[in-house]
Amino acid sequence: CESLQYQTKMTKWIRPASVPVPTIWATFQGRKEINGAKRTYWIQDVTDECKGDIVKYMVKQFVTDEPLSKYGKVYESANAGDLAVLEAMWNEVLNDNLALVCLTKDENGTPTIAAMNCTTICSVHDEKVSYEGKGQVLETLMWVKDQVDPFKTLNIQEYLDAMGLYVLPEYRGEGLGLELLKAR
Repeated sequence: CESLQYQTKMTKWIRPASVPVPTIWATFQGRKEINGAKRTYWIQDVTDECKGDIVKYMVKQFVTDEPLSKYGKVYESANAGDLAVLEAMWNEVLNDNLALVCLTKDENGTPTIAAMNCTTICSVHDEKVSYEGKGQVLETLMWVKDQVDPFKTLNIQEYLDAMGLYVLPEYRGEGLGLELLKAR
């Protein structure tokens, strides 16, 4: 994997102070019965206490599970610098306070992370970043993204962009990804 680079966006979206962190956006029951009961989940904003764990999940597990990254062996072929760039990117995304986390309680009643959805705001004023020569996976993702200009097509100035949705393997099949998308 050729060395990755991540460039900070020129514009910075700021969450309104009137929307507290964390806000719980949804509460729901999972699909599977465990010991005769369905597990309860809730979706909320990512708190500072969760950020480190979420970054680890995104760098170590999302990148190895996400189909393009898995096929392109991004994690296996990345060097320490590449992984640090990915870590910095997701830290920056989480600091925008737009990401959501799906939590449940473990057998001891302690809240535990089940899934996450990392998002960011893209602005018509953002500087265009070139990913040419940065690896086939990033080039492919950017090619797909460049096929339609949402700013022109939708006549908008900003939009919410996906930076990764990940459900931990032990919680798959519960509909968490769908609930995260509905909450967003």
